[in-house]
Amino acid sequence: MFYNTLKRPFSHVGICIGHGRFVHASKSGAQVRLEPIRGAYWTLRFDRVRWIEPGS
Repeated sequence: MFYNTLKRPFSHVGICIGHGRFVHASKSGAQVRLEPIRGAYWTLRFDRVRWIEPGS
């Protein structure tokens, strides 16, 4: 999942794990966090999502 957190596209990336959640780290070296995809902060900054097919 790609987000615009620094006023430019794709400035933040997270990985969708299902059940409306994704994992990400707020910055390099930070602890990995679990967040709701539909949280107000992330919804406003969402750019797009790319799906990876199993076996590709």
